[in-house]
Amino acid sequence: MKKRAPLLHRISLKLHLGMLFALVATIPVFVHLIVGDVTGWTVATDLGWRHDAGLGVGLLLATVVGLLLAERLTRMLRRILDAMDAVAAGHYEKRAEVSDPVVPAEILRLTRAFNRMSDEIDRSRHANRAQLDQIRVANAQHAELDQLKSDLIDAVSHEFRTPLTSIKGYAATMLRKDAPFDEPTRRRLLKVIKDQADRLNRLVDDLLTIPKLDKGEVVVTLQPVALLDCLSPTLALFPDRQVSVMLPETLPLFMADPDRLEQVMVNLVENAHKYSAPDAPIQVSAAVVGGAVAIRIHNPCDPIDPVLLERLFTKFYRLDNRLTRTSRGTGLGLYLTKGLIDAMGGTITASAADGFAITFALPLAPQAVAAGIPHLP
Repeated sequence: MKKRAPLLHRISLKLHLGMLFALVATIPVFVHLIVGDVTGWTVATDLGWRHDAGLGVGLLLATVVGLLLAERLTRMLRRILDAMDAVAAGHYEKRAEVSDPVVPAEILRLTRAFNRMSDEIDRSRHANRAQLDQIRVANAQHAELDQLKSDLIDAVSHEFRTPLTSIKGYAATMLRKDAPFDEPTRRRLLKVIKDQADRLNRLVDDLLTIPKLDKGEVVVTLQPVALLDCLSPTLALFPDRQVSVMLPETLPLFMADPDRLEQVMVNLVENAHKYSAPDAPIQVSAAVVGGAVAIRIHNPCDPIDPVLLERLFTKFYRLDNRLTRTSRGTGLGLYLTKGLIDAMGGTITASAADGFAITFALPLAPQAVAAGIPHLP
């Protein structure tokens, strides 16, 4: 573009010089017409022109018209030059405009070529800008994933370390020769070791289930299930917590995978344990709602921003650590829970209107539907 501007300047200069030379060439004719012979020779004779006043007038008109055309061409070229200067200065939206009713073909081609070049530059800029935006977003996502990976490794390490420390400590205690234990004490210590080993096993199961959820490969075997059959072994894992169960006298069977349902219940009760004070009661209730059994786990909790609830079931998401009463968690428990509930054909929601509650619903078993179980609207 910088090479074109001097070229256009030279073209404009040549046009003006050509018209100026033509004007100078007519000066002798006009002198002859006015004063006749000049210095003893005839202008017309020296120039080979006839003594004709019409010739002078014609040359004059041609010169005027030529100057006007030169000025017109110069004006068109100046517009192109201005557009080039604007683009060179970074105003890439600038285009060359030729508004004259009659435009020479060369000027028109030059204008169109410049505008096409400007359009291509503009498209390239927008494409590059879009690519840069995508790169920035990708970099931000990679940075976030790296941070999440680091947090996950830290959290999983913490989750593993706690039960392993307990297992190691109680096993070392039992191996002491200077402190014999009676049978009840020995069984109590062994139970702690078993419980912590079970906790490790549940954590491993959760971690192994996550990739299957991501790929949609979780296999569930649905069958009619009674809530108490799943709830009793779950509550046995939390002997130190006050968990109140509020169930109707008759609760119909519903469709679920017993193993996956127990995994869900353990995750939800453990989540309630993390986000409530040690002496705060955890409530488990159930009712028939529509064509499903709705199970609700509630615990007292500090106020939670409703906006945060929308992200509660996303992978790696954890509430503010200040709300967590115990371990930090991996941020996978509720994501896993929702995936399992979805796989079993149910729904799950969270609310924080009065404390914190998670409610999931699973379809009634066919025999319960056939029996016409009364339910809440």
